[in-house]
Amino acid sequence: MGTSATPTWMVQVVSDDVHCSACCGSGDEPAPATPSDASPGAFAYTIGLHDRGSPELHLWARPTEGDDPGADWSFSAQDMAQTLNELAELVLAGRLSAGSTHTESYDAGDATVTFRLGEAVEREQVDAFGADPAAVVLPVRWSLHRPPPGELGPADLGMVGLCREMLLGLAPRPSRVALLPASWRSDALDFDPHGDHGPMTPLVRGIAAAVVGGGPDQQARFLLECASGYTTGTSAGHVLAMVRAAARRSGRLGGVDRLDEEVEELVGAVVEDGSWPAVVAAATDALGPWPTASDDLAGLLRRGLLAALSTAVVRDVADRELLLAGTGPFRWSRSGSVGAPPEFLAPESVVRAVAEVLGHLRARELPELLTRHHVACGDVRYLDAVAHLQGLAVTDATSVDTIDAVLPRPVARRARRDRVVGPTWTWAALLVGAACAASADPRRLSLELTDALCAPYDDLVPGLRRLLTSGRDRRP
Repeated sequence: MGTSATPTWMVQVVSDDVHCSACCGSGDEPAPATPSDASPGAFAYTIGLHDRGSPELHLWARPTEGDDPGADWSFSAQDMAQTLNELAELVLAGRLSAGSTHTESYDAGDATVTFRLGEAVEREQVDAFGADPAAVVLPVRWSLHRPPPGELGPADLGMVGLCREMLLGLAPRPSRVALLPASWRSDALDFDPHGDHGPMTPLVRGIAAAVVGGGPDQQARFLLECASGYTTGTSAGHVLAMVRAAARRSGRLGGVDRLDEEVEELVGAVVEDGSWPAVVAAATDALGPWPTASDDLAGLLRRGLLAALSTAVVRDVADRELLLAGTGPFRWSRSGSVGAPPEFLAPESVVRAVAEVLGHLRARELPELLTRHHVACGDVRYLDAVAHLQGLAVTDATSVDTIDAVLPRPVARRARRDRVVGPTWTWAALLVGAACAASADPRRLSLELTDALCAPYDDLVPGLRRLLTSGRDRRP
């Protein structure tokens, strides 16, 4: 479903443990997308459709119809907000009404949801007390349809070889990390399908050791990548939804479920260790201090570890989208300051398009470009664009490996001569990321962010704005 306009209504999300406005047009912060923010009693409803002459809409987090109760599948707070917004647009357009049905696919086609709009009821019947007293509400009933769970079997042999190589390159080894539970301190490369977390158990243990035993600087880098990627790019909640779909197909849901409790123990060991204050200090040096930083960062560590380790459980059967989003914060936290992990490189067609736009640059213009980038970073609008694109890059393939990929040879040579390869790579990767976002989906790079990004370079790189805006329906 796609949105065609900024909503004039809002969505209220209510549950046993979540009471928030998931802000669609309201100006509030979005509701968090976590696997636990939709309790069995969670629901959401619109506020403001009545002002448009339409009934309000109400949606439960779990299925209300059908044979699949969705014990392990539900809409998060953010999911409910987005779904109600999109259904509301269809209602306002006259394409849905009481009695109508609408079907959507989720989890790369592994799950299908059929929505059915019920007959109008009074707001009190569905606890939509925030709606106008004169409003009526259409309950959105829905059923979940999924194939039966797959059988647990061995890992893909080709992937086992790659995982062995990856594990041999990770440090420290599980056996050397005292903070790990005893059952995790095994260096065995035994990819037995009946391991604690299925056939990929050695990879799960290896990544846990690399994060938990990586020391304060490495842990802080991991947290910063999680904060960036899972805020702007693919959410950790969506990663876990994709993981569960892959685990269901491969018979590994048990291995994923065990991580829910075990990750708590891993996080507790890190937080209670004497080096945790140094982790918090390093993270807040980059993000800025706030009163609840230690607790918030511990929660972020839990979400990030759960996403990374859950993805490892299904590493050999995961699709590209899941691998990028699930491994992104971990892979980027261990990469160098220049260049990108190979799987995160942008499509060649996009890189060529950016290289063409930058093809006229002269070596003498490089200092001016970098100066403008530095000055522009003092503008909050430009910083928002930079943060947005850097977040997308953590969970998607939008980067470049070298400055030579997009810059004319004389410019790249001067960057090396002047020892400014790092800043030059950051600037070039920013433009490639913007081009990737604009070409993939106009909603990923708004008109406002595009303008902020292009304005400092309109005279030096006039083709950049055309590249990011031409041929697409642009909207803020």
